[in-house]
Amino acid sequence: KRGAEQARSLMKSKSRNSGNQDLTTKPEKTSSTSAGLVDPHFPPNLSLQHVSALNEIYNSKPYPTAENFKQISDRLGLERQLVIQWFRKRRAEKTTPVKRATTKSPLTNSADQNNMITAEQERSLQEILARTKNPTHQDYKALVISTGLSRLKIERWFNFQK
Repeated sequence: KRGAEQARSLMKSKSRNSGNQDLTTKPEKTSSTSAGLVDPHFPPNLSLQHVSALNEIYNSKPYPTAENFKQISDRLGLERQLVIQWFRKRRAEKTTPVKRATTKSPLTNSADQNNMITAEQERSLQEILARTKNPTHQDYKALVISTGLSRLKIERWFNFQK
């Protein structure tokens, strides 16, 4: 309900400012060439007013209910599926960079990606091996952090050294 109220109030204020222009017509379509603005969630049949209203609703409620989608589509004069699709694409854009981000140790490099252990990683493993033939859980955790290798690779290395 809150999202629909925001859309209504936004549309009322925009229609007053634009001389009571009907939102079901498609005013001010933009593409990547006009004004240099590119919005990946900007299907060709959405106006700037639609996009700004959808962005405001999204900022307050990124996961509207089915009833909210119906209210938004009714107020904006858009098809319900178009509104749903716009929200899905917007949410996917927010989550994609997070999924791609991986945390790697500064010691991790191309050698690790090729299943090779670098000299520095080997040195860290040798230090623990000199101290004990059977590393503890804490030893493994410290090696994972310091070398950037997986625990499985470290365990295999120790088994190979026995």
